[in-house]
Amino acid sequence: MEIKEYKELNPCIPDNIKKDIRECGAKEEIKEPVYRVAKNGKKDKVAFFSTYEEILEGILPDNEKKYPKNKVITYSTSVYLDKKPCEKFIKCLKKNVATKETYPHPIILQGRTTNGLVQQTIEREPDYTDKLHVDWWIFKGEVEEVFENFHELEETSYEKSTIN
Repeated sequence: MEIKEYKELNPCIPDNIKKDIRECGAKEEIKEPVYRVAKNGKKDKVAFFSTYEEILEGILPDNEKKYPKNKVITYSTSVYLDKKPCEKFIKCLKKNVATKETYPHPIILQGRTTNGLVQQTIEREPDYTDKLHVDWWIFKGEVEEVFENFHELEETSYEKSTIN
């Protein structure tokens, strides 16, 4: 029997979910370019939190229906293969009074997936509505290395169209 050694995923991910992530076809793969919204306007560790980490930190509500704890997607950092979903998300943040105050200057980061396992969501869930969505499970202790592979996009149309 062959024993495989794996790089360790984020310790906040339950062992059964780590197993599911590896078995669903996620692999170390560079996808480039990918895009991510940094809601707080900074390229920092928080900008690369998984959905579950955002729940643990109180950034997102602990809503089991919206973020089911038995699904691998809840434990991933979401990135997109195009910037359009990020622009749309920022427009939504700017329209809502509460999120507009909490996140007054969100930015879009562009880069590539490294230091983790990656899977385009539709590979696992063919009916998933956002065909550009990619799940990225960053390896334990490697988030700082991820920063080197991302940069802030220059001002774009979404910023111009959402200014008060």
